[in-house]
Amino acid sequence: MDAVRWTAASGGNGHWYQLVRGLLLVPEAEQLVAASGGHLVTITSPAEQAFINALLPTEATLIGLKQDPDAAEPLGGWHWVTGEPMSFVNWAPGEPNDDGAEEDCGFTWRNNDWNDGRCHGYCNGFIVEWESCNDCPGDINSDRAVNGIDLAYVLADWGTISSRSDLNGDGTISGIDLGIILNGWGACP
Repeated sequence: MDAVRWTAASGGNGHWYQLVRGLLLVPEAEQLVAASGGHLVTITSPAEQAFINALLPTEATLIGLKQDPDAAEPLGGWHWVTGEPMSFVNWAPGEPNDDGAEEDCGFTWRNNDWNDGRCHGYCNGFIVEWESCNDCPGDINSDRAVNGIDLAYVLADWGTISSRSDLNGDGTISGIDLGIILNGWGACP
């Protein structure tokens, strides 16, 4: 699945999100996320949860929720990997429960609510979140270059509402987005 931007025009935060599917060990998923330059998704509001729900086809999707290993079980020490405050929670009924001990990672569950699971176990995928791509704002296809491919995306989406080519987050593909492409032309830093 391509990365999707939650635009400010649609009530979002301007961040990018990408669901990566596949049966992986949690440490492998965390390595892939780190290599992408993003972080595991942090869900900080009901609106962001609703946006994330639209991306999720399965349960057991890893999110950026961790529990301090020495915290009181089952509720103590939960935090987002980014350090953002836990102002919103969406635990499934009876969760977290530390079932079988060592359930210190957060996952989505049956109705896209949350469950605690083992950080050394498997996940069915994960969601990466990027605050922005400001180090290379015109790189739509994430190939670390702003080039003809990115220009083609903007031209193909011209005048439409497309999250992939809406580089300034105003809800429309226009000359501003074209300017971002042209201004950033070349290899990314």
